[in-house]
Amino acid sequence: MIFRPIDYGAIDNDPTFDSGPALNAMFTATMASADPAHIDLTGTWYTRQTIWMQCPPESRIDAGTIKAQDDQSLLLDPLVKIEIGSRSHVRGLLYLSGKESGHHQNRNVRDLVHLHTANACKFGGMVLRWAKRYAIRNAAEPNSNIISCNLGDLSVWMCGTPGGPPPLPDGTWRGPVAYTRAYTTASQIEREGKPNSPSQRARIYLDPAQLHDLQIGDYLQVDGRPEKEGGALVQVMEIDSDSIGDYLRVFPWPARWDDPNWTLLEGVGSWHVEAIIGGVRIEGGNTTGSHIEGLIAGYTGHGLQIVALYGCHVRGLVGEVVGSVLTVGEPYATTWGVSVCGLHPEIDGVAVLVGGLNVKRVCVISPVIDLDPGTPGGNGYHLLPRLDDGSPGVLVTWPLVQLP
Repeated sequence: MIFRPIDYGAIDNDPTFDSGPALNAMFTATMASADPAHIDLTGTWYTRQTIWMQCPPESRIDAGTIKAQDDQSLLLDPLVKIEIGSRSHVRGLLYLSGKESGHHQNRNVRDLVHLHTANACKFGGMVLRWAKRYAIRNAAEPNSNIISCNLGDLSVWMCGTPGGPPPLPDGTWRGPVAYTRAYTTASQIEREGKPNSPSQRARIYLDPAQLHDLQIGDYLQVDGRPEKEGGALVQVMEIDSDSIGDYLRVFPWPARWDDPNWTLLEGVGSWHVEAIIGGVRIEGGNTTGSHIEGLIAGYTGHGLQIVALYGCHVRGLVGEVVGSVLTVGEPYATTWGVSVCGLHPEIDGVAVLVGGLNVKRVCVISPVIDLDPGTPGGNGYHLLPRLDDGSPGVLVTWPLVQLP
């Protein structure tokens, strides 16, 4: 038996019709039997609800297109939840899209894909467009395991915000156009904790109205891009408010590089703050053997962000207008076992950002750039605690091995 959306009431390529209930009814019907299913998803289907893509093990899905309806009042999170049986095969390119808008705050899908279960599954690839945050999160639940999953070729565009250089004094914007970015101004920065400590924090007081959908774990660039203008790069650890106003508690202390010295950013002032959000995020306790044939990302915060205990293997990674092409680790997480065969940044921020203090066995081949972080302003950036003079602390060594 072949399962088709039209047999459950869906209408192909009708942007005014909500085919979401029909698609969910079809996927639910595939679970009535333990036998492998053949699902024909070819066509273009519009929805006002999250699609739960599920099927028994060893099923076959012919890929199609799923789009959120063009409604500003709609907010889906995610657009598609994937929970398919082991050893299933999604053939062809799965095209997923939110409301088309270059303005980050006007998109109506938060994440496009939450990949919950796909052990030993094979995807032909995905084309992912127009999300507030992530194109793919491979483990929306903390205990989700994605083992030996091949995601195929991924094309990611306008998922999140890429950051960029601050405007010139005359108000002229540089780099990515302003409407694709999430930015605001910080009015006060206060240091907390000790120098050279992973528990150090800084409070950044700002107007949160311009930083749409900011969450714990997001990155911020303060007072310029660290690899271009010497600005600070920090990660959001807490979002709160006090009698002064709304603030973010970030790691580490923000410090900018003004050759030949470091300068801590603190006190009362005015600093340009940009959010770096989105892309493809590999997380969870176990992603052993996860594989991406190729990933091309544009206008996203991260091309590929890996914060899982076990990393993944990528055959090719290209970033075009991306805050960080490859981001590995978080301050209190352990990540190891990442390989990228062919990294190419194009009009980007940081090429490789190591955000964790316990990151091991990262191997990258890049024929076009040197990823040595030894020189400030280079293509490699390690998020380390700061000393009193603003310079990076020395707690760990650079974990990345670059092959010629």
